[in-house]
This record gives sequence, structure tokens and C-alpha cells, in this order.
Amino acid sequence: MKKPSIITLIFLILLSGCATSRSNYLGGKEVRNMESAVSDIEPLKKIELGKSIKIQISESSPILITENIRGRFETFELSGTKDKDYHISVAAICDCIGFRKHSIAPAAYLLDKDGAILSSGNTTGTTFQILLGKFPENGKYYFLVVADNRFDGERVGSLAGPMTIGRLPVPVDFSFPLTGQTTGSAFIHWEK
Repeated sequence: MKKPSIITLIFLILLSGCATSRSNYLGGKEVRNMESAVSDIEPLKKIELGKSIKIQISESSPILITENIRGRFETFELSGTKDKDYHISVAAICDCIGFRKHSIAPAAYLLDKDGAILSSGNTTGTTFQILLGKFPENGKYYFLVVADNRFDGERVGSLAGPMTIGRLPVPVDFSFPLTGQTTGSAFIHWEK
């Protein structure tokens, strides 16, 4: 193996571990409502305006069980300003090793300091959510992302596109199904 290939491999291994994930194990912790998700679970990180973060929902993440949704989740803290617009998006990241193509199906919620739902994600696809609105008051808010297990093992999308084979530019179209799973990564972005 050539040196540039080894350096590239090391870089990719280091890059894959850059997600924000929980250091304390809460995998057995179940909460039954949004209020408990806010009061009983320490936020994983603070979300900053104009920034993106990569998150990891893992076996260490707590489990939310409500009438409408069930799945592992993480909470994040953010500060809102009264009457200021917010635009927050969540995009799942494909776990694409070989022919295995998996992704979480994120469900996103903006909660007030007491855990009341202010906004839920507008689905633009099973793997992408957008929350839009105005903050009702100045203060602390919580952003909750659930890996919705209703889609575990189900098709949640596909990866498709052209590729070239060999030195001759012979285009070949490909498509792989993207399957839902209960753990995985996503990007959260709070637009300025």
C-alpha cells in the first residue's frame, strides 16, 4: 500500500469518529414523555446559531416511548430570542459500508424549558427534517432528535447516481436501497 493511501485511510478513520456522542451510558433509561426527556436527561451539547454539529444516536442513548413515537434519542440545548425566527434542520447520515446502506429516520422536536412541544419536524423525506417558526420567549430551549424505530428495517430512501467503470468514461447508473435502523448519525444545522 502506498503512503498516500495509508494517510487517507487514517484520515477517514479519524473523521468517522468526530460525532458528538454520549459518554455516560443511558441505554436502559426509558422516558415516557417529552417533559421527562428534558427534566431527566442531561443535554448532550449546546447548539449554536449558524453552526452544524454531527451527532450520534447509539446504544448508549436513552429511549423515548410515547403514543406517537418510540426510539433512542438525544437532547440538545439552545438559546432563543423572543420573536426571532428559527430554521433548524436534521439530516441523517448513511452508514454506507460496502453494500450495507443504513440510516436513522430522525424525528425532530423543539421543546420549551418545561418540555412542551413548540414545533415538530416537517418531513421532506424520511431522513431529513426541518423546523421553522419564531421563539415565543427569551430563554433556554431544547432540541430533541429521535431515531424513529417505526422505520427499523424498512426502506427509507435510496442512494442513486452515475459512476464510471475503468478508464473509459462509460456511465453506469446505480441505485441502492437505504434501510432504516435505530442507531446512527445525523447533522443538525441551525441557520442564521
